[in-house]
Amino acid sequence: MRYLINKRNWSRFFLAVILLFSYTYVEAAELDGKIFVGPTGLQSSGPDEEQEEVSFNNGELYSVTCAAWGFEAGAYSTEKSSDGLRFSATTMSPDDGKIVWEGVVRGDEIEATYTWTKERWWWSDARQVKWFKGKLKQ
Repeated sequence: MRYLINKRNWSRFFLAVILLFSYTYVEAAELDGKIFVGPTGLQSSGPDEEQEEVSFNNGELYSVTCAAWGFEAGAYSTEKSSDGLRFSATTMSPDDGKIVWEGVVRGDEIEATYTWTKERWWWSDARQVKWFKGKLKQ
């Protein structure tokens, strides 16, 4: 049995696909053009901090500190909540694993945690959880 799709159904299908992708892009682009700077450190440690710069461009999150380890920009998604604009992203490094970002933006401030993991076949997997608190770069 053969299923035939007429031209009218094809048009509707393509319109739905275009609308879906444009809606997703608009949602993700809410943070585009923003750069946040501030301290970052291991979640389990005290005042051992370093400065971080996180930017959002073209639907991707980029970390200056993580770039030094080969991590590239990764696509981010956003969701509005009563707490602010929540975001999540995953950045990857060809040699050093992946980092999963989760956080919230409230006005000109950002608060996030990011978890670095690297799978190893010869030893236990590496895992670090860090925090980041920043303000919009002027």
